[in-house]
Amino acid sequence: MRYNDPDGDCPKCKEWLNAVKSWLNAPISKDGQAMGQGLMQSSTGTDVRPTKRWQLMLAIAGQAGSRYGGSSPGSLKIKIPSTPRPSKPIPSAKQLAQDHATQLRQAGGKLPTMAGSAVDRTTGQSSTQTSGKDAIVLVSPLKEQAPNPSLEPWNPCNCAETKAVNQLVSEGSAMENIDYHAVRVKNGDSEPPCKNCQQTLSGATHVE
Repeated sequence: MRYNDPDGDCPKCKEWLNAVKSWLNAPISKDGQAMGQGLMQSSTGTDVRPTKRWQLMLAIAGQAGSRYGGSSPGSLKIKIPSTPRPSKPIPSAKQLAQDHATQLRQAGGKLPTMAGSAVDRTTGQSSTQTSGKDAIVLVSPLKEQAPNPSLEPWNPCNCAETKAVNQLVSEGSAMENIDYHAVRVKNGDSEPPCKNCQQTLSGATHVE
């Protein structure tokens, strides 16, 4: 269809272009992002996760070029702007445990023996717990690593740091990404992990 437009303007063309731009800039699913990231790694050697359709299309084109165009992986120069991620400081497991012990002392009443904290250093997610005979269910791999019988006079589930690490793992954190620390509540002094914790929390990192 032709349009008699002395200014060279085409309303239908503009409408079509806007629709195309909207489609290209639409976000893609997490599965699509993961696929695009893998394509970018293999075709350009960069670890970038596409978040929009046009970025995914570039990743697919880059993969096709490296496979069928004679280019070797890492030689294509396709740049996708990285998505800015909010930066937030990762809390210290030791500081969290000491802060919780201070709060407990200030609150008064009967004090638990220990306060323990765990931090996922890749996400900043944290958990702070106190020792005691609370009913908790250990998740894998803690339940397989926990000593049976106990190596101490108390149950492995009694320890504050085990409870904290167990919560993070139950919420999706990997053991190798977790730091943990425990302090004595009455004075805030740091305590090394007991024999039970050393075995149950194998894979996580006790930070001084």
